Amino acid sequence: MPGETGLFLLAALVENYPDMAVIMVSGNEELGTAVYAMRQGADDFLSKPVGVSLLVYRIEKALSRRAILVENKAYRQHLEHMVSELNLRLEQSRGVLAALNTVVQSLMAREQEIPQAYVGLQRAVSDIDSGLNSLADLATGFINDAPNAHRTD
Repeated sequence: MPGETGLFLLAALVENYPDMAVIMVSGNEELGTAVYAMRQGADDFLSKPVGVSLLVYRIEKALSRRAILVENKAYRQHLEHMVSELNLRLEQSRGVLAALNTVVQSLMAREQEIPQAYVGLQRAVSDIDSGLNSLADLATGFINDAPNAHRTD
């Protein structure tokens, strides 16, 4: 590579393509260079000459590892999205509970109007039930839709 080093290329690849597997192959056999390359993001470091079977094995190993990392990254993003959705639903449920609390307080303050207050109470309880069912449906969907990031094959 005229004018540049493999380590310069490695830095550019890691920055611009963080999910790409990178194997450094160099004529430099120094351990320090290999350690530095691995710390900078290389998945492997091989010294020339490299046998074809070893190179194929290391490529398969690096690709397998990267596939797991990409799958886990997608799973983590999915989890973060689901947590945001659940937090939104919980916040909505808090609003329903606040409304129910208002109804209960109203009932306690106006005992003579109990029949009318029960209508409001029934609506609030129905809203809470609907909200809880919605949360349960969301959680069930999350569990059923979650990628299998825990695979080890």
